[in-house]
Amino acid sequence: MAKNQFAFCPYCGAKLTVNDVICPNCGKKLPEHEQSKPSYNQLFGNPYKEG
Repeated sequence: MAKNQFAFCPYCGAKLTVNDVICPNCGKKLPEHEQSKPSYNQLFGNPYKEG
């Protein structure tokens, strides 16, 4: 049996399903979440490094 995964709207707190693109409660477009892992440079890179 498949398990329903829920999240919550960052704007109104309503319960959402995985496939929701727009909140059924407030009608705002939900932000997209990237599923890719950050690279080593994003995690440990120093943005203030000179050169």
